Amino acid sequence: MKKQHLSFILLLLGVGIFLYTQGRDVDKEREFDVAPSQEWIDVSSFDSVEVDIPYSSIGDPSQIMDIYYPDEAKPYKVIVLIHGSNWFDGDKRNKSLEPIIRQMVEDGYAVASIDYRSSEKATWPAQLHDAKAAIRYLRENSILYDLDAERIVVWGISTGGHLALMLGATNDKPQYEDLSMGNERVSSAVQGVVVWSGLSDLTDFPEGSDAANEVIGFDIPELLIRDSLALVDGKMSPPRYEEWLAILKNASPIYMVTESFPPTLLVHGADDVVFPCKQSISMYREINRRCNTPRATLRIIKKAGHDSPLFLDKENVLEDIAWVDQINFPEGRRR
Repeated sequence: MKKQHLSFILLLLGVGIFLYTQGRDVDKEREFDVAPSQEWIDVSSFDSVEVDIPYSSIGDPSQIMDIYYPDEAKPYKVIVLIHGSNWFDGDKRNKSLEPIIRQMVEDGYAVASIDYRSSEKATWPAQLHDAKAAIRYLRENSILYDLDAERIVVWGISTGGHLALMLGATNDKPQYEDLSMGNERVSSAVQGVVVWSGLSDLTDFPEGSDAANEVIGFDIPELLIRDSLALVDGKMSPPRYEEWLAILKNASPIYMVTESFPPTLLVHGADDVVFPCKQSISMYREINRRCNTPRATLRIIKKAGHDSPLFLDKENVLEDIAWVDQINFPEGRRR
């Protein structure tokens, strides 16, 4: 029952986020709006890529990945890219991801861009199980794909950033695995986490009405609650506030940080109205507090909103890839 409740919450929140962003002043937000489009990456334009690789023995069509290869000496260092989805849509082949993938490949990384099941299709924590299964698949098959899987860095965007943080938070915690998906003898642990415009605390959103908070336990604008509830069948009775809160905390990486949390780079737009910047600020503080060392790095991009084109600025992407280099090349990278 709790899994069903959380799945409903994520679907409700995802729909609400979409409606909220659609309802904002278009002119005010236009300079920041590069939300995922309905255009797709032409994979044939890449020199070397393998597409739609199934990573789970379950055989769900959403459990697939594309691997883009660099022109570098083998084996390749690898970045696992997790797209945003509002938890119920999104696609690894979305055109908005292409500039990031191209820069990663140009800088010498193999990029495993993954899809995962939507919250409409499978209840939480299915999405986390999928991401972990993808990591295990890459490790088990690293020789087949010429990958150096000793150190794997995950790079998540928006709700994909939430998944990336959950991967870091659940390193070596078997209760968060679904080993029926295969490759159960290898680890799903990640050695680094990069998050763009991510979400760390599902219980903490911008100010909303008391009535809305009492209904589902979020601090989110009343507009989201009203319009989102209109899209569900109305037959589902929300549980008590305390029960919602407990479920949400169990899916919020900020409440799961331990001293072994992997190195993490949090990048957020100062003007993000979808997932406010404080989501990354709070996560940054919590990681460094619990680790008692500067394990997390925070970078705030001025005048950037959610999915801002400023994230795709070449200097910005290269700066973030340079951070990844520190994980993969601790003694320095020879170029």
